[in-house]
Amino acid sequence: TGLPALFVYYPVIGQEGRPVGVLGATIGLSNLPALLPRLQLGQGYRATVFDREGQLVFEENPPGATGFSTQCTSCHTAPSPHGELAPRVWVGEGWFHALSETNKGWHVLISAPSSIVLGAAYTQAWIALGLVVAMFIVAMGLSHVIGRGIEKPILRLTQAARRFGKGEEVSPLAVTTRDEVGALTESFNAMVEEIRMGQRHLEERQARLAA
Repeated sequence: TGLPALFVYYPVIGQEGRPVGVLGATIGLSNLPALLPRLQLGQGYRATVFDREGQLVFEENPPGATGFSTQCTSCHTAPSPHGELAPRVWVGEGWFHALSETNKGWHVLISAPSSIVLGAAYTQAWIALGLVVAMFIVAMGLSHVIGRGIEKPILRLTQAARRFGKGEEVSPLAVTTRDEVGALTESFNAMVEEIRMGQRHLEERQARLAA
């Protein structure tokens, strides 16, 4: 039928303790082809089932999957964490393999080209890199905007201080922020007003002295 089957044979022992025949049975495994598609592995993946001895029981090959052995040499040699019946994963010859052992000692091997498995990781890496670059650009833009917002009041304050130092008339500067720059502007306005009051007081004393 072309479907997988398991052949089991046991010797029949006679009264004298000698084998007189063989009792054989064929166990159909026709449910395997129906079970494996339920895994929904995706295009390019390959599912293979091996028995206790690592012999091939059933395989489902995607298009282009060639060159695979009919015996699982990795079923007993693949690294297993702490010796438990846990899934084992490794990469070999351009293929990504995941091996899991059942409680009956059988093995299920899922294989896929490394380009398919790692392609998602590469995509995520590029997405993450793009996000980092975008965040960096946004941060630089924000810092530039914030820097310009701080630079203009400081530059205005510096120019006003220079004009006032030369004796020019300086109007009180508008306080546009409530941060350190705003506090510095208020201090500058108070200082200018205090100096002007002192100058007016001095001019009045000089005028009285002259009179």
